[in-house]
Amino acid sequence: MGLRGAQGPDGGLTTSTYSYLGGFDSNSNVLAGQLRGVPVAGTLAHSFVTSFSGSELPPDPMLAPVASEGPGVDLAAKAQVWLERVCAHLGLGVQEPHPGEQAAFVAYVLAFPQAFQGLLDSYSMQRSGLPNFLAVSLALGELGYRAVGVRLDSGDLLQQAQEILQVFQTIAAQFQVPWLESVPIMVSNIIEEQALAQLAQEGSEVNVIGIGTSMVTCPQQLSLGCIYKLVAVGASHK
Repeated sequence: MGLRGAQGPDGGLTTSTYSYLGGFDSNSNVLAGQLRGVPVAGTLAHSFVTSFSGSELPPDPMLAPVASEGPGVDLAAKAQVWLERVCAHLGLGVQEPHPGEQAAFVAYVLAFPQAFQGLLDSYSMQRSGLPNFLAVSLALGELGYRAVGVRLDSGDLLQQAQEILQVFQTIAAQFQVPWLESVPIMVSNIIEEQALAQLAQEGSEVNVIGIGTSMVTCPQQLSLGCIYKLVAVGASHK
């Protein structure tokens, strides 16, 4: 998952190919998938989440139930109802979760209802990402879909994974949705050997680990660490 830090003109493609041959399950490089047949996997990006302000209206917010051809349901409206219920249970104000984050999740789900993996730390994991993910996932669950996971990309990954699972268990019991407890937790960020050993240990609650810079670069050669944060969309300049 570290293509933007790759060294050399084809470092990303080379790493994607040989990491798969060496035992990785998949990679985020779609070119490696096209040219080499490497399985491709990934999640929505921070840039996607932060490109929404919350004032956007989906062109078609209706999503049909998975098991029928019946009438569609307004997913955005249903997610908002769930957000109020989730925030009340977690002791949060319904205005605390970022509205743009919820809009991004809804937009992604409308395009890929079978492949929703929420990225939780674009703003605040506990006060925004997690309640927004729960709201959209529970709305999806009513239509017969299941979220395929969550991803963390900053902070204390082990501690946050444990906190997320505890919230999943609490919400699952409160609203009688046992499937929520088995939603996989994925982590990424600058994960080197020591961090990998900790994340892979028994009881860490981490199900999937995304390796980036430490795999795609050589530590004895210089590489540029980059953090992307979108601060404006469609700004006008005079």
